[in-house]
Amino acid sequence: MTNSEILEHIATWQGLGCVHPLTCRVDGCGQNLVGREVNGEVVLVCPDCGYVQKYIPPVVLSSYTQTLRDAMPK
Repeated sequence: MTNSEILEHIATWQGLGCVHPLTCRVDGCGQNLVGREVNGEVVLVCPDCGYVQKYIPPVVLSSYTQTLRDAMPK
């Protein structure tokens, strides 16, 4: 999977609304994380506090994410 495909999967997951979004783990923050490419690697970044998470749950990158997107009302 290319970095642009990974970023697309992350953005799709975060925008679905029917699953819990990936959120910041810093106490009191809880903002939705955003996919970014840093030094050739895709990471999740908190737009508020700058927390960086390298782990992306496999379900986010699976075909399940696209299946959910396709099933959502347009």
